[in-house]
This record gives sequence, structure tokens and C-alpha cells, in this order.
Amino acid sequence: MIELLAALSIVTQGPPPPATPPTDLRLEAFRAACVPHRRDIVATAAMMAADGWAIVPDDDHPELMATMGKARAEAVDPELQMTADFTIWGKAWGERTFYVVLNRIHAVLREEEDDDGDGEIQEWEDRDEMTLLGCGLWDFDTTERIPASVVDAWVGTPAVETFDLPGEMIGGTWNLYHMLPGTADVKVGFIPEGSDFEARTGFSGVAITMGSATEDPDEPEPVPDDESHDHAEEDAD
Repeated sequence: MIELLAALSIVTQGPPPPATPPTDLRLEAFRAACVPHRRDIVATAAMMAADGWAIVPDDDHPELMATMGKARAEAVDPELQMTADFTIWGKAWGERTFYVVLNRIHAVLREEEDDDGDGEIQEWEDRDEMTLLGCGLWDFDTTERIPASVVDAWVGTPAVETFDLPGEMIGGTWNLYHMLPGTADVKVGFIPEGSDFEARTGFSGVAITMGSATEDPDEPEPVPDDESHDHAEEDAD
């Protein structure tokens, strides 16, 4: 009888609730700011302003100033026709401030030219331009990295590249193209204070960065799994 009651107890309890995915405040703030309009920098800025972010100058934080100095100096290739625009946003989270940097890089890869000399500009002779949009979050005042398992849970796959230099730098790169069209990957890294990389990059703490192509009106929208399943059933009928 005791064994029967124990068995009935197990049956009526049902399966255990699903585990809550691991999370991190920095990653959640990054996702909220950078992901929804990642291919439209104007829409991203409007959304951030509505969400309490405010534009701040480079010198709002000493490490922000050093980081932006390097970013502005290295953003443009002197061999190409390039422009780089940056906007810095800050928002208080508890006792520290997170910073999000939006940037737009435009490059002319080749000018329009009649290469074959036939007097007409063919499609392959057109001007070739490229525009990339970047969005990154920095937490300069933290001493805690973002665990790889947290990013794995968001992306759904492990990092394609990782680095772990004790006392120097730790982080990785995760592919995003399967879940975010127009975006290749996200990079998450942590540099502790006193690291040699602090002098090279201008900061210590956590950085999360992502780059995306501008929206292509001819690019098909991804079809959700359940919708594609419905279409398949309709075709079968």
C-alpha cells in the first residue's frame, strides 16, 4: 500500500517545471537596446530615448573617453573613402552606468567606371558602396564577466570562438545569422583591471558588440517555424 501511494504521488505531481534560462543584466540591456532595430540606426536611437537612455559626451566616464578615442581613430581606413559617425548613450543601472555606442560606417569600395570602354556603365561597373551599423554596450565599473552559458542560452548554440587568458581577457564570439538576419555575430568580452589589454583598448570591464548590414528591401523575411509548417500542410492538401 505504501508503495502504491508513493507511485500515485509521483504521477499526480507531473513533470518538473522547465529550468529558467540563465541571464545577465548587461546582456539583457544590450538585447533591449541593440537587437529590435539593429538595421535601422534612427529607429534604434528613437527607441532608446523613449526607454530612458540619454546622449552623453565622450568624457562622461574616463574609460569611455579612452575607448572612444581609439574607436574614432581606427574606424576609418585611409585607403578608402569612408565616414564614421558615433553616438554615445548612457543610462543608470543601480549604482553604475551602462553605455551604448551606436555607429554608422559608410565606405565607397569602388567608383563607377567604364572598365570595358564601351561607353556604357554596366551593372558590374556601378559604384559599389557599403554601410555597416554597429551597436555595443559597455559596463566599465564591473569586476564580473558574463558567463558563456548565458550567451549560449540566448543564441541557442555555443560560441564559435573563445579566448581565456587568465588575468588578461576572457570572452567569445557567437554566430547570429540563423536568428538575426543581416547580423553576423556578437562578441562578448571581459577585461579585468590591470590587464595588459586595458592599455590597448582603453577600458576594463565588460563589452558586448554587434555589427549589422542596413536593411535590404529585397531581402525575404524569415518565416516562423509554425507558419512554415502551416504552409506545408496547405500545400499537401
